[in-house]
Amino acid sequence: MTILKKLEASTFRPRQPAGGQAQGDTSRQFIIQIIFYPGIIMKIYLAHSSKYDFKNELYKPLQTSQLNKEHEIYYLYDVTDTPGSTKEIIKNSDLIVAEASYPSVGMGIELGWADAFGKQIISIYKSEKPATSFLTVLGPVVKYTGNEDVAEVIERETAKLNK
Repeated sequence: MTILKKLEASTFRPRQPAGGQAQGDTSRQFIIQIIFYPGIIMKIYLAHSSKYDFKNELYKPLQTSQLNKEHEIYYLYDVTDTPGSTKEIIKNSDLIVAEASYPSVGMGIELGWADAFGKQIISIYKSEKPATSFLTVLGPVVKYTGNEDVAEVIERETAKLNK
């Protein structure tokens, strides 16, 4: 499986080895071409409306997925003590996944930040709901059918980014 061709090198860190502390090089701030291999963790930020049951419809399917085991997914509303602002979290993320089935001003602001930071954005929406129209300019917009395939769709689209 491959991931993004162009990302800031400083956003990647090695997976921690068993019984040891991983040391990541965060001093470089340049764009590189990188291919996914075991040991690289991609930081994924989930942007979504708070006007639906995102914990059951988005978080739970992802938390039990292979994607969650291989990468660091930030579940904003599962965190009681938010480490910094969402703007900083987005800035330090490698990929933004926007669940666009429900309109949200806050998500629009977050996606504006992500775009300004040059982050890759994948927008997903439920097949029975139209995607918010402004998302089409930010990256791929992909339909999914429900809880059963949301993680699979995100994983498939993440793999396409390097093609």
